[in-house]
Amino acid sequence: LGALMCVPWSILIFIFCVVEGEIHYTITAACLICFTLALTGTGKLIEIVKVLRKQLRDFTSENQKLRDLNDVLANQVAKLQKLKDGWMQLKNLSEGNVEKAKELLAKSNTKSKMDAVGIVTRLFRMYDAGKVFKLTQGQKEEFFVDLKQLFQNLPGFDIEKIKEIVGPGEMGHKKIR
Repeated sequence: LGALMCVPWSILIFIFCVVEGEIHYTITAACLICFTLALTGTGKLIEIVKVLRKQLRDFTSENQKLRDLNDVLANQVAKLQKLKDGWMQLKNLSEGNVEKAKELLAKSNTKSKMDAVGIVTRLFRMYDAGKVFKLTQGQKEEFFVDLKQLFQNLPGFDIEKIKEIVGPGEMGHKKIR
């Protein structure tokens, strides 16, 4: 802003030098005008660079937010695609028959439950060192930690609900089911 205020003074000095008629003063005054214009332009460029840096920060943060949202959307699309593929397989296997589809889903559900019980039983046996079909309180806590690591990503899994069902103290093998 200061350099911009010097431009009229430089022009006034240049006019006086031209009127005076000496070439040496005229050239010096012309250089003074060029210098003040360069300073004014540099000041404006510095202001533009400040604004551009602020916009860059804003756009970078907005871009990161959009990337995060895009990742979430991509995960949801992938899940929907899996559901669609499963639905298409079920449709092909049941040949459009609803009762057959219910039967296939019931079989699949039963198989999944049996697999889960088998996994939990195997895990129980790993912690049942004395082969007495009971876990002490310490063994039970370690068992729950591993159980949580195995099943925490499954929908509807709640380790607290399982601990509530098992109760305090030792845990017998009948509580697995």
